[in-house]
Amino acid sequence: LSADQWKEYSGMIMTEDVGNQIAAQCKLSPLEKRCNEFLFFHGAKPQVADLIAENHFDISFASKDGMFGAGLYFAEASSKSDEYSQPNDDDEFPLIIVRAILGRPNYVDTKKPYEDPGRRALEHSCMSGSYHSVIGDRIKVSNTYRELVVYDHFQAYPHFILWYR
Repeated sequence: LSADQWKEYSGMIMTEDVGNQIAAQCKLSPLEKRCNEFLFFHGAKPQVADLIAENHFDISFASKDGMFGAGLYFAEASSKSDEYSQPNDDDEFPLIIVRAILGRPNYVDTKKPYEDPGRRALEHSCMSGSYHSVIGDRIKVSNTYRELVVYDHFQAYPHFILWYR
């Protein structure tokens, strides 16, 4: 997407610069701008974070009642993913750093995307339509966070688990 298009989508991805720095410092392959590849955050329970790290994401566990349908949800703000993290026995919270490809995103800025356009319509737009992901612009409609959703687990790779207190 062009810089002008990102401006219409409530700005550039917040993790773009730091994601590129992390990739370079960790000697990972560079993030591919042409396919809208970024590093994002994903919050989870400790046991689930460990399973994701060992086995990768499994779309069959995605909630069908998610705001944007049954997909894998990522955030560009760690504080958003923190809402889904729970502590382990040592009071440490997991935050998964995920490499995700958005490809051609379906931009959604409706207040109730689960009704308009609807969960199944969003899933279909990415699984058999002309899009690869959904950008749910909750910044624009409710002044919270954008949600970045993919419906194919091959578009997301869990690089690291960051444990914090």
